[in-house]
Amino acid sequence: MTSNKEATISTMENRLSLSSFVRYPDDSSVKFCINARSHFFEIKDFEFYSDISLFNNFLNGVKKVYKNEEKSIELSPSFEDGLIKIIADDLGHIRIVCEVYDYNIYKETCRISFEVDQTFLPNFIKELEEIYLELGFRI
Repeated sequence: MTSNKEATISTMENRLSLSSFVRYPDDSSVKFCINARSHFFEIKDFEFYSDISLFNNFLNGVKKVYKNEEKSIELSPSFEDGLIKIIADDLGHIRIVCEVYDYNIYKETCRISFEVDQTFLPNFIKELEEIYLELGFRI
């Protein structure tokens, strides 16, 4: 199953975008692309893989962070390093952390983090819900 929809958190200077979702038929994992940008750094079309169970829990975790029921949610790749983390503080600020690794001849690492207001999460949650439904997940 696939979804061409995009889930985005974006300001004038910072952006996290998840797109090009593919759920593997054997229910082992979900693949998607990450685009992230901060003031000075950018990640473009990085392929990210996550176990089905971790990916399935990510949406509920984002909802709990928005409702202040949890302080953070993290999504990690299945067999590689890296993460997408959403962290809330007590003042309604949300820190987005995106960390990716590329293992070629040399190991390359990019870590982007930025802060947004909590009001950016409802649209992100709505977009993720649409993606989850297209991928065949129950919400």
